[in-house]
Amino acid sequence: MKSLIKKFVYLIVDSYKCRLYKRNHSKELKKYLKATGIVLKRQEGETTFLENWSSLMPTGKVNLGLYRFYAHYLGDDPRIVTDDVFHIVVEPCLNCQGAISVYCNKNLFERILPQKYFPVCVIRNMEYDYMDRDYHIIQIDNAEFDKRVLRNEELCKKGKLIVKPATDSSGGLGVRLFTFNGDKWMSNDGDYLTLNYLEQKYKRNFIIQETLEPCEFVKQFNPTSYSTFRVFTYRSVLDDKPHFIGGYLRIGAKDSFKDNIWGGGYAIPINNDGTLSAFASDAQRKRYDCVNGINLKTINLAIPNWNKIIDLCYDIAVKVTPNRLLSFDIMLDESEEPHCIEFNSKNQTVTTVQTTSKPFFGEYTEEIISYCRSHKLKRIYPITIEK
Repeated sequence: MKSLIKKFVYLIVDSYKCRLYKRNHSKELKKYLKATGIVLKRQEGETTFLENWSSLMPTGKVNLGLYRFYAHYLGDDPRIVTDDVFHIVVEPCLNCQGAISVYCNKNLFERILPQKYFPVCVIRNMEYDYMDRDYHIIQIDNAEFDKRVLRNEELCKKGKLIVKPATDSSGGLGVRLFTFNGDKWMSNDGDYLTLNYLEQKYKRNFIIQETLEPCEFVKQFNPTSYSTFRVFTYRSVLDDKPHFIGGYLRIGAKDSFKDNIWGGGYAIPINNDGTLSAFASDAQRKRYDCVNGINLKTINLAIPNWNKIIDLCYDIAVKVTPNRLLSFDIMLDESEEPHCIEFNSKNQTVTTVQTTSKPFFGEYTEEIISYCRSHKLKRIYPITIEK
């Protein structure tokens, strides 16, 4: 009986997700086609693609339009994975959805992983409780906040702070840069940093961090942007080792501090050898040879300390045990040392990788299809079925 109830619940949840993603992805596809002028054409590889994935979808259907869109960039490669398949089948199979509340909470990163991997936390708020970097509860009033943040001599000397939500800052949502002007801390939106501002704007579950100064290699693309490397890793279901499967350098629009592609920024693909490609892509999936006045065909595109970036991502990947697919935001500081700004295990995206470089899972596609076939009913949603 419990098994039947579980299947019924999954059917309801999956059917709802299918409708939701179909609507959202259809809108996105129309937008991409209009911006790029791409005309969708039937591809020979779509027969194999359908054989691979359609039986795993709750409705038995996949979005062929998305397959044909990605095939424009990659050819008729049956290893292409479309967004609907990825979000409804693959990500829930590879990552434990029940652990999302832990592994997607930035305030818990330093609880489960070494602090040295992350920027220095000044103050964190967890469910209305204020804590220091080491998770000691502190009593905060205006005087204490003034001492720890507003008039902290070391912080004022550095001159910059980042404030962001701890549970959802996707697309740069809620991320604000505060700069010390000699008297007060002012955000990029013109707001002043105060305890009252934080409690009105964020209410709870936020973090205040010291900023890192990007290295010269990154700053050449945009001196105002805190540009990060988005790195995808997959911990194989066969050898249980993490593997780099794709990524890109995210660069903000001119004069912006955010590296958000949807905010007018760009993505430059990362090759397997740790070099950047000589072109960039924007949110509409159009390509450019120049970014913010920099000709990508005339500069050195070898990423400094690429091996250190990969080692950092791999070390985290093997520690985040329930999740096999992660996407990292990595920043290289002034000394070209990597730091993990954050990592994600839900709502990840295949679009930028598949419109700039390769099928998202590449050589690991077949093993993932096989794994999803045998685990599609073992996906864990945050739903409890009582005995």
